[in-house]
Amino acid sequence: SSHIAVIRLALPASTPITSTMAAIHNNTAGDPRTEGWAEAEAIAGADRLLIVAAAGLSISDTLPNNPYHNASDFALHYPAVAEHGYRTSYDAMGLSRDPSVPREVRVAHMAEHFLNMRFRFPPTEGYSYLKAMADKFGEDDVFCWTSNVDGCFERAGFDRARVYT
Repeated sequence: SSHIAVIRLALPASTPITSTMAAIHNNTAGDPRTEGWAEAEAIAGADRLLIVAAAGLSISDTLPNNPYHNASDFALHYPAVAEHGYRTSYDAMGLSRDPSVPREVRVAHMAEHFLNMRFRFPPTEGYSYLKAMADKFGEDDVFCWTSNVDGCFERAGFDRARVYT
């Protein structure tokens, strides 16, 4: 019988799961003095790994790529949209329907945001931890299920065929 470890990530990499990932990454999974060791032991004993991740994993509090929550990052990457009063990408989610913003600005923002999220913004540290954890399993024993369309799993080294978006 198989034992499958399921890691469900729905929060930014600064949450307690990072301790678990760090314990595995640093090979301190068996040390009860290490935060996250029990969870790391459970994962280490599994035959397969399923990673379930949502949007928070791609957001960083330290890199200048957090236009969703950080007004300065938003203004840095989308100055034309910021000129129309939008402060974050969350604020701008309805931008395509805002008649007060010129169509050219709305279309340009959509294209720029896609390029940033899919190709320019680097994967956060959480992806490195997950990749290090996944590398402890066989290639066919790891699968990622994510709502993230930013390609960070693939860019962090995960097999594209093993990531379902």
